[in-house]
Amino acid sequence: MFKKDQPNPPPAAEPTSKVDSLIGREMEVNGDIRFRGGMHVDGRIQGTLQADDDPSALLTISEHGQVEGDIRVPHMHINGSMKGNIHCNEKLVVLDKARIEGEVHYRLLEIAVGAEINGQLIHLGDADTAKPASEGKSPGAETDE
Repeated sequence: MFKKDQPNPPPAAEPTSKVDSLIGREMEVNGDIRFRGGMHVDGRIQGTLQADDDPSALLTISEHGQVEGDIRVPHMHINGSMKGNIHCNEKLVVLDKARIEGEVHYRLLEIAVGAEINGQLIHLGDADTAKPASEGKSPGAETDE
């Protein structure tokens, strides 16, 4: 019934507990951001947010934070507003004041009562999570050649 010859998937990296980068409440950023470690957003960002080859990177968007653009991170906690696609290849925590519009790609998902997600939820299997958050396209993405 249980096969011993199948290896267990490697354990996921724990998210960092420190904040290395902060977008303050009165700050607005227009452009793409690449980061390592922990990033906390209280302000407004228009552009792509991406964690660079850091399996413990954690993006936190507070209840005051607003993001318009795509996000590619291993770990994320959101309590603010987000318009765009989320690619979270480890754990996504959606808190009670969160408002998300767009596709949500996740491996593990925790949603609090009161949170809103308006878009498609797409579960990532073990093969999908083997790639870093910075790689790959959305499932079903096609190109014209």
